[in-house]
Amino acid sequence: MKVLVAAVVWTCLAVCGCKGEAAGPPERVELAAVDLQSGAVDLLFVVDNSGSMSQEQAVLARSMPSLLEALFSPEDRNGDGRADYAPVHDLNVGVVSTDMGAGGFRVSTCSEPTDGDAGCLLHAPPASEPTCDPSFPPFLERDRDNAEAYPVAELARDFGCIATLGTQGCGFEQQLFAARDAVTTNARAGGCNAGFLRERATLVIVFVTDENDCSVPPENEEMFDPSRADLGHLNIRCFLHPELIEPVEAIRDALRAAKPGMRDAIVLGMIVGVPPDVASCAGSGSSMEGCLADAAMLGAIDPTDPTSMIPSCNTAMGQAFPPRRLVELAAEFGDAAVVGSICREDWSDVMAGLAVRTAERLSASSCLSGNAEFNPVTSAVDAVEDCQAECLAVETLPDGGPCREDAGCPSAWCPPATLADALAGRAGHCTDPAWGLACEPLERDLGLDEAGKRRCLLRQARRSWGTPGGDCSFLGEEGWIYVPAVWSEQDPQCPEAWFPAVDGWPQLEEGAAVRLYCVPEDCPTDKQCGGADDRASLCCFPSQTCLGGGLGGQGSCCPTERVCEGMCCELSDRCLPSFDSPGVRGCCPSEAQCGDTCCAFGQTCERGWMCV
Repeated sequence: MKVLVAAVVWTCLAVCGCKGEAAGPPERVELAAVDLQSGAVDLLFVVDNSGSMSQEQAVLARSMPSLLEALFSPEDRNGDGRADYAPVHDLNVGVVSTDMGAGGFRVSTCSEPTDGDAGCLLHAPPASEPTCDPSFPPFLERDRDNAEAYPVAELARDFGCIATLGTQGCGFEQQLFAARDAVTTNARAGGCNAGFLRERATLVIVFVTDENDCSVPPENEEMFDPSRADLGHLNIRCFLHPELIEPVEAIRDALRAAKPGMRDAIVLGMIVGVPPDVASCAGSGSSMEGCLADAAMLGAIDPTDPTSMIPSCNTAMGQAFPPRRLVELAAEFGDAAVVGSICREDWSDVMAGLAVRTAERLSASSCLSGNAEFNPVTSAVDAVEDCQAECLAVETLPDGGPCREDAGCPSAWCPPATLADALAGRAGHCTDPAWGLACEPLERDLGLDEAGKRRCLLRQARRSWGTPGGDCSFLGEEGWIYVPAVWSEQDPQCPEAWFPAVDGWPQLEEGAAVRLYCVPEDCPTDKQCGGADDRASLCCFPSQTCLGGGLGGQGSCCPTERVCEGMCCELSDRCLPSFDSPGVRGCCPSEAQCGDTCCAFGQTCERGWMCV
């Protein structure tokens, strides 16, 4: 499905609150067209192929049909006459292993010690399965063109063949590096995964593993050296030396950078070793705080065997170990991540959650060429359904069909209006005839253009402000959203127009075009964070401070009250200007706070003031 966001027009409009009156149509500045796909999904499975994964790989193969059916043919569970969310029309499916070698060192379980499978897509069928085809392409594809000839059941069968990787993989599982390399360096032209990752498809990455991640950067490859007795037994080194492992935040940033120009275009699934009987360890990544605090997830060495860890779960499915780093990554992606236990024999809840999260992310977004006037709300007095840009968004449908009806504000309640009326601020209000109250529909008919195509004025969502300098993330209603550059997750940061799905369906109709008519922002010199002529430069709000930038170069805007020794603290952090623990930064996480000290990793706070 392709949606064309044709142009962003910066203009001073009376309807947008400009000072003075416009004498006529203002001069417009347009962006080049941006092509957006909102019905395409690239689905990557990162499958553990170490010695304990035979049974789990079999369950994965059995679970795949339910996920595919949920993606291609969602059900109508609420009985409203249509599927609960939009189906996927175009799917790529690939598999990589967790074997990334062992830094070149000879380790008993690593037959390819240098690079392992290197995050390349695996597609050789297992020799032990005679029902599989003798060969497969690097990844499986199903779209509108081959859907009739390639039924979902056959796609699921083929997936079971390529996902049954066996159990000869390296025991140093590097799940996060495998995923990172698969969708970054390997996905580029000439890479082993070229063609799999499409620029405007939603990326879904599913981890299936019974171990924690141990992604070791090249500079710390002594982690794999069997002769380094000072680092402890090979089985427990990843637990003993977290300082030698790639930070989860770096993996988060790399995955997001794989989808430039698309907001929230990544979904994560974690079928990992979380305890199956701990409620907080199942569900959305945004609810993982309790899971990470659970005793079974903290990680500990087995007192009866000092070369092993205590399992986080031990069921008929086998043992699994605390997947802290994987759950931490899920927490970084919040509601775009789903977590479930690999120790369960039924993975249907995770598969259903993945389908829903994927549908929610089938939305369009685009970087804009400049900043629009935007009210960030900087005081609690104004913290009510605001946070809107001074913009109008107009969708032109591919034909003369009607704009989407809004049951809360149907078209019959709206007086006739044209695009010129909307731009001049004379479109008039839609009104509930029973109560005489004004309303705003999700889409309002603006008539036909010269080519006979329907124009629809799109509602901008009102959002609720959370905290000073907050990101206006709480939606008061459905509609399109403006994301200022200071809150953008793109690299480089840019202002964005975001069109989230509505009830699981893409907000923009297939083949439609959208133009934004906005009042440009005039950024005060003292709030510029980056070069004045730099497209990626930011304009900080009055309540924010520019860090690491200024007029000379790119920086970031941080709420002033959270600035600490040149860093921007999280809401739960505490700024401690001096430390007794070496290497701890000025922003101290809540779990490490101990009186006036910030405890280092692995330490606990005793008596409320002493790190031990």
